[in-house]
This record gives sequence, structure tokens and C-alpha cells, in this order.
Amino acid sequence: MNNSLPAGEDRRALVCIFAKSNSISSLPTILSSPIEYLHGITAFKGDLLRKELGIFTFKDLLEHYPFRHVDNNLK
Repeated sequence: MNNSLPAGEDRRALVCIFAKSNSISSLPTILSSPIEYLHGITAFKGDLLRKELGIFTFKDLLEHYPFRHVDNNLK
């Protein structure tokens, strides 16, 4: 799999852009960023989000409203 995402500090800087941005014009760019740019989302988790829930971008994640809850806890 070809991973074109930046690594290290560059990746963290992209995540922080939203918090530091004073311009609304940068918002569409941020919302169209791949979900893997979000801190804690690995390539594996990104694949699961795309396959299972159809979440590809930050905007997709913000607009995702679950319609059910599946409790996987074994008691």
C-alpha cells in the first residue's frame, strides 16, 4: 500500500492547522483531508473506517451519525 501521508512533525502540524487557522477559507481544505491525518488514526484504522462506515475525510467523520449501537462486551 502506498502511503502518501506525511510523517512525524509534518503530520502533527497538519492536524493542528484547524485549531490555529483564523481564516474560514482554509476550512474546506481541512475538511477534505484524508481521515488518516487525524491523530490516532493509523492506516489500518483508516481502512476499517472506509470499508465499514464509508468515512474517507474529516467532513465524513463529522457528518457521521450512528443509527445503532452494537455492544461487543462479553459479560
